[in-house]
Amino acid sequence: MWMDGAMDGVYIYHMGFSELEDDNRALMIEAVLAASKKDFDRADILFCELGEKVCAIAAIDELQAYIIDHKEELSAENKFCLCNLIMADYKEAVFRIFHENLPLEEMKTLPTNSLGLGKEYQKQHCLENILQELKIYPLEGQEFVETALQSAPIRTRNIGIAVLESWVTMKQIPLKELMPEIYKLLCQLRDIETDEKVVDKMDRLIAGNIIFEDKADRLDKK
Repeated sequence: MWMDGAMDGVYIYHMGFSELEDDNRALMIEAVLAASKKDFDRADILFCELGEKVCAIAAIDELQAYIIDHKEELSAENKFCLCNLIMADYKEAVFRIFHENLPLEEMKTLPTNSLGLGKEYQKQHCLENILQELKIYPLEGQEFVETALQSAPIRTRNIGIAVLESWVTMKQIPLKELMPEIYKLLCQLRDIETDEKVVDKMDRLIAGNIIFEDKADRLDKK
């Protein structure tokens, strides 16, 4: 029994790669543009339609190339969302897109108690897109995590901490040993942190925890 996409790979290996036909390519572009405009229901319908017409490998390869080649034409915030579609195979390209479009050093500031919901936090919203993806890539994209830990919104700092927790758990190595420089930074940031819940999460990493659970989870087990 074949896994999803396996027959596509066998076909391409024996028959050679076949580019999308013009009508299917137009359908793919329409889906990408719909997603870029936040019309996710429409985008979902179009992507499903595309999936019924072409093999998965051919579609994803062209989709990845299109997003990279047309990153300047896609809406500013949502092109970062679209990067989630190509992260697995085009990780370095995705990193480059974020580096080119986010002023990481300028985004480092003192912590505030803001949740970061306003338009003035658009850059932080974009940063959070790649942070969510980094959870399964231990030690990669550390510069994005450093910026998140030093960001004004509580939400962004929390996501940065969640990335560290994921890396420590996957590696089963305390943060101090796994990433000494990040550990030192976290100790410094802990002293100026304004939110008690964020401090608690920092303390768990600083203490050397390698397994993490929310306080609510701990209470449920009692």
